[in-house]
Amino acid sequence: MRKPKTISTYAAFAAAVLSIYVFSRFTVDDAFISWRYGKNLVDFGVWNYNPGALDPTQAYTNPLYAVLSIIPNRLGWDVVLFFKVLSSMLLLSFIYWFRRVARGSGLLAAAFVALPATVIHVYSGLETFLFVFLTAVLLVALYEHRIRTAILTTLVLFIVRPETWLLAALLPIYFLIDEPEVDLKEVLRKPFAYLRGLRFHPGRALGVLAAIALPLLGYLIFHRLHFGGALPNTFYAKHGVSFSVARFVEFGLYLAPLVGLLCLGRLKLAAFMAVFFGTIVLAYSTSNLQMNYAGRFAYHLFAPMYVFLVYLGSRAPGSVYLSTSADFIASYRIERGTLYKAAACVLLAMFAGTANGSRTQLAWAATYYPRALASHADLGKALQKVAAKYNLRAFSFGDAGMAAYHSKLNALDNVGVASAQVTRHGVNASVLDLYRPDLVALYATPAGVRLSEFGQQAIHDWTLSQGFRELCDIYWRKDYLLKLYARTDIDELLSVCADSKRANDKSDRLMLRNAILSPPWKYWTE
Repeated sequence: MRKPKTISTYAAFAAAVLSIYVFSRFTVDDAFISWRYGKNLVDFGVWNYNPGALDPTQAYTNPLYAVLSIIPNRLGWDVVLFFKVLSSMLLLSFIYWFRRVARGSGLLAAAFVALPATVIHVYSGLETFLFVFLTAVLLVALYEHRIRTAILTTLVLFIVRPETWLLAALLPIYFLIDEPEVDLKEVLRKPFAYLRGLRFHPGRALGVLAAIALPLLGYLIFHRLHFGGALPNTFYAKHGVSFSVARFVEFGLYLAPLVGLLCLGRLKLAAFMAVFFGTIVLAYSTSNLQMNYAGRFAYHLFAPMYVFLVYLGSRAPGSVYLSTSADFIASYRIERGTLYKAAACVLLAMFAGTANGSRTQLAWAATYYPRALASHADLGKALQKVAAKYNLRAFSFGDAGMAAYHSKLNALDNVGVASAQVTRHGVNASVLDLYRPDLVALYATPAGVRLSEFGQQAIHDWTLSQGFRELCDIYWRKDYLLKLYARTDIDELLSVCADSKRANDKSDRLMLRNAILSPPWKYWTE
């Protein structure tokens, strides 16, 4: 008879395989924003979102993937397939590392991978999973006081997500101080003895500072000189929203596991994590979190905390006693590591119940890229084919990824992520005159254009003043259309509209039922 734990491990493994089958077909439109830089460098010799000097913009938050996209574009490979294979290798590397540092923990590793959110973020084409993986590696390195690993991991994190730039200050401070090895009771009983036991190493801290701050400074200087601003354009496009108490509480709950570090007497690491993750929580609470699919921003906090808790569960020494009476007559001895793993399970359940996504949201994720191929991607490919025939030089579209990537045209992102002009000046006639789009795609529903969103009223007014004519509607969903306007009739786009309606004018349930019969790698393509 098999042990319950073995059965649970097999069940979690089966769930992980199913999750990979269903959700590895997901590729998010935003991934193509970063990949467009590699394509433009290969095709046009420029490092910019647009294939020229128009509107220099640092639209990516992940320069690593932007640079890596040079490889498939230079070699003529399918960029989606390239990053799907890379993502699969990343997932296998994570599983190997997780089981090694956590001494087995196969069940907890499988349960983590079985989360639809994990697979979605592994295969989305964005840096989300790489960020949480490297952050977990950093936390383990700090716990084990491995300076070189911490420095190398931090340097990679700098070119993965800008939230990590705070480490340029935190890491030298962390390695400036050595704390005495005492438990929390001893610290609380003799706090001044703990403080007297602190040892300072300014030379080591300066070495760490030089090793990580100088490369980061060079990175920022390059972007300041090349784009006119050191920070990613998303910083200006998404920040400045009023502080959200609800979001602060929601994200802040993922910091609760820091209590476990305090119980181990690791006050320095607990303080480091509180400042690092607390700053991220504060930033997310004052930001416009666009494309927050599968709890993406909560995942930035949950995943490294979960992995670190499992790691502590495999390493934490000693036991604790729980009693139902004041005199401890009826008491239970529990391994401290078991408590940490139990806390990890609670954290996983909390994320799965609040941020992982409802059935409707998961169906949306599973059908997202099949829909996008028949709408956004086909629009971009059609524009590339007919650009010379109709003398098309630019178009305007708020989804800045697939369509722009395939079109090889200047693309005005009226949402602002991929346009420094829009983040600085908004969508107005001057910006539109600068781009002079020959085609405009406006977000719409069957009832009409959503004029109140993303400056679409200004774009609509401008198209009327320029004598644009309405062409047709591209369908992404039954209730999500892209209404096309152009200076002249473009017959080839009519077939794109018709094909998109045929493919996408259906419910997620019906779409999923049709798509799920095909293996996920059918959609590992541009």
